[in-house]
Amino acid sequence: TRPGEKSRPKPPDVVAYLKESALATWPQGKTADAIRIEQLHGLRDRELAKPLLARDYGSLIRTYRRKQDEVRAVDPKSALLPTITTELKDFDARLKELYPRAVAVLRGGVYETSFLASFRSNFPDAREVPQVALALGEAYSRLGNQTDAVTQYLAASQADPDSSEAKRARAGLVNLTPSLKELAALQQLVDQDRDAELKRLASQRLDEMVKSYDDVANGAEYLRRFPASQHVPEVISRLNVLADNLYGEVVLYQGVGDAPKAIERINKILTDAPLSPAAARLRDRAVLSAQKTG
Repeated sequence: TRPGEKSRPKPPDVVAYLKESALATWPQGKTADAIRIEQLHGLRDRELAKPLLARDYGSLIRTYRRKQDEVRAVDPKSALLPTITTELKDFDARLKELYPRAVAVLRGGVYETSFLASFRSNFPDAREVPQVALALGEAYSRLGNQTDAVTQYLAASQADPDSSEAKRARAGLVNLTPSLKELAALQQLVDQDRDAELKRLASQRLDEMVKSYDDVANGAEYLRRFPASQHVPEVISRLNVLADNLYGEVVLYQGVGDAPKAIERINKILTDAPLSPAAARLRDRAVLSAQKTG
């Protein structure tokens, strides 16, 4: 910082990282409680700033309860616990007030996907769940979000198997499965045992796609969600091939001086295929470059 010049604030992600590091090092005491309540209130304030019917209290409550369990584990006498309990009661009261208005909007039939997602999160046990899950499945399918579409279709079909929503959800899954590319979505269908025909279709499609998927993020998501699957070796093998292809593009773009495209591919390799041979080569190159400049 130059004389007379104010120091610049650190980027928010750096500050958040430092606070998380402080919590990991000193998980008890007033400072730890202050960091936790600041984090929770940041999430709360961002949610409350949204329009009423778009607020995801369900996600907020789940985060608060995880933090509550975390605090109890490290400091059962923490002064933060009564505050968390009080705020959780407030969220529950807000949800009770919100429910009739949300149902009225649902019955009106005019709403956005974000409203459906919030409804599903806020009222997971409501009798409207099959209807909401079906509508969400259809919306995600139209948007090309295959994994979430399958999740919601399955929820609609399983919440009330004899309902009209369940029948429409199954039809949606049958139509979607032959073209599914997302490995995690296919595995969800393979793992369900309510519909043998759907299970067979998904299994056939998954057997094809583990050898031919074309995006490292697809394979990375599958490995994250299903690390014990029998398809893991094939998924890793294909992931390494795709990472090698990206590495070739890195070399190409660096050769022609297109740094942004090279960096984009480097980030994909290190994010989605960090254990691949391609990632190892990138790290080796970084070490060599550092040695040369040093």
